Amino acid sequence: MRRIMQILLGISFFTLPIYGQFDKTTTGGATFSILEIDLGPRMAAMSGAFCAISDDITAIWCNPAGLGQLSWNEVNLCHQEWASGFRDEYGGIGVKTAGGIVATSFLYSGASGIEGYTEVNQPLEEFRTYESMLNIAYGMRIKEKLYFGLSMKGLYQNLDPGITGLHGDKGEAIASDIGFLWRGNKAGFGISLQNIGSDVNYSFGATEKLPINIKTGFSLTLLHALNIAIDANVPQFGKPHYHLGGELWLGDVFAIRGGYRYRDETQLSTNNISAGFGIRAKNIGIDYAYASCGDLGITHRIALNWIWGFMPKPFIKTGDVVVKVFNAETQEPLQAIVIIKGVMSDTVLTSKDNGEVRFKDIPTGRLKVTAQKDFYTLSEETLTVVAEKTKRIELAINYIGPKEKLPPGITGIFGRVTGSEANEPLLATIHYTGQVTATTTTDADGWYAVTDIPPGTYTVFIEADVHKYFTQTIPDVIVEQGKGTLLHCILKNVKTLRLYFESAKSYIHPAAYEELDTLAAFIKQYTENIFEIHGHTDSRPIYTKEFKNNLELSYARANAVRDYIMRKHGVSGDRLTVKGFGATKPIANNKTQQGMALNRRIEIIMKLPQE
Repeated sequence: MRRIMQILLGISFFTLPIYGQFDKTTTGGATFSILEIDLGPRMAAMSGAFCAISDDITAIWCNPAGLGQLSWNEVNLCHQEWASGFRDEYGGIGVKTAGGIVATSFLYSGASGIEGYTEVNQPLEEFRTYESMLNIAYGMRIKEKLYFGLSMKGLYQNLDPGITGLHGDKGEAIASDIGFLWRGNKAGFGISLQNIGSDVNYSFGATEKLPINIKTGFSLTLLHALNIAIDANVPQFGKPHYHLGGELWLGDVFAIRGGYRYRDETQLSTNNISAGFGIRAKNIGIDYAYASCGDLGITHRIALNWIWGFMPKPFIKTGDVVVKVFNAETQEPLQAIVIIKGVMSDTVLTSKDNGEVRFKDIPTGRLKVTAQKDFYTLSEETLTVVAEKTKRIELAINYIGPKEKLPPGITGIFGRVTGSEANEPLLATIHYTGQVTATTTTDADGWYAVTDIPPGTYTVFIEADVHKYFTQTIPDVIVEQGKGTLLHCILKNVKTLRLYFESAKSYIHPAAYEELDTLAAFIKQYTENIFEIHGHTDSRPIYTKEFKNNLELSYARANAVRDYIMRKHGVSGDRLTVKGFGATKPIANNKTQQGMALNRRIEIIMKLPQE
């Protein structure tokens, strides 16, 4: 009877599902063979080479650190069909939280219809055996491009046929995985220490070891469509084994996958090849894989995947842009402000040394580049960003400042007032206070001069004669004896407020009251103008019952500003209109914390009634 049970329960149950995956020379005396199976068709189609990719919910089984890459909620349901009636059913769900991804999954692996026989070969009832596993994991980003993950697994094995005359056993164990992942734009590296835990304790007192394994992997992404990966596994029992896999995306909707598993030089065979495909349609995906089991036939895996919340584009083609700004007349490199808009928005300064700045990883498409500098004309150019290429452009700007040196020995402030970003000269009034207080005006070309004033620190207040621009106050203007201080002022019809709001809330924090009170006083003074209040957010998704998305949140915050100005200061609602743009109009790169902070803003647009 013991011999029969060893054959039926030991050999059939343990070796059959992993034939073509791991043989006993690989795992030695460890039990719970489901811990060594590639779970999920995407991973299986790539022959398990997934440790340094791990960018979906199945990372919970390979490298839990990969969960930290997810910016969305995900559900995965998988069916695996093995030879001789063995089947696996798998389900997993991951939910995005403020700190990372919390995921849980459950796996059932077993077979029914196993025939039992007495010692004299008399048939008994058919029975089933199975293994099951509950996994709870957490993955998070701990630094730019660096992720950490931890999972805890509860294991149960039922080898008891439940038939009089046949003896079986039941085993239980607890294990955990710890993983790290670094993933850059093109390369990635991952490491996962798997199946650390207790021995498997059986009902009749026996114990078995779990298949502890160190998994490392390297991945390379080419042309943002081809992923190539290699994994090395060093098990506690048996020889190291290696896995090579890849996937090629045709567009963003169809992927072809393949892989090869190398165990040792004596087993080079087509039986170690796996392949599969994936299909994506919006937030739904289907994956399929097959792997050869030699004489036993082919194993099949199929999974349904659903994501919601925030859906990233899986493969975004990008390129680099280098911008150089120089003086059109002298060819001298200049430090200037460079603004890009289009497929991405950002604002940066060029280098003092060579007048250049590099923008990295810009999505392919049209990009408008603008260079501006005080006392210089604007320069603009539109270009097309090409994947995996670096576009270089040079922007020449013309000096429009004083043509001659300022008169020597004269102490004062000299400058120009222009409107918006087009260097349109403005008629304006300049008030200055400091050692003395006085007022002057600009000429028809927007120039002004304040001469023969005592040296010291001044505050300059500038107001356009035409009431279509916000006033501007420039503090701490230093005037030195015998020197002229150049001061160029650009007045704008847009005022940006950086108000503090709690995360995913539209309630105005009291810290913002003073700034809003100043704005309201200005609005009440310019009674002939109307004002639009625009709300903007960064690109991070929100998950609240109050707001479905960033568009609703941005509108609610802009409306809160309007309500405050109306209620506290009595401004008519007819002069205040509200719009919400969510994350659709960034002014900086949403990939950095500084960029996201700049994108979270309220903008006030000043208009004349006829505009």
